[in-house]
Amino acid sequence: MFAQRFRGARPLLNSLRHQSQVRGQDHPKPPPLPSQPTPAPSKKESEPEEKYNPHTVFYRKYSVAYFKVLGITMATYYSLQYLWEFLESQETETSHKTTQA
Repeated sequence: MFAQRFRGARPLLNSLRHQSQVRGQDHPKPPPLPSQPTPAPSKKESEPEEKYNPHTVFYRKYSVAYFKVLGITMATYYSLQYLWEFLESQETETSHKTTQA
């Protein structure tokens, strides 16, 4: 959610930089805006926004993919382990039959 909010800022900054480089240094800078009195912040504005924990953002973004990979890995490991045990038991049974005969 945090990354989605600020995703569009970089292209805008890059385009502004590019425009300033295209303009060159011949043109004077625009005059500064007149200073305006700032209104007193209301209670809603003075309260801090929710702070985003970067760890929370990371785990919300990658947890589903991580658990998918973990599940597939564990399923593969245990299926190969049990297949190995099954084939090993089949091999020992056939070797005992051939030695007894």
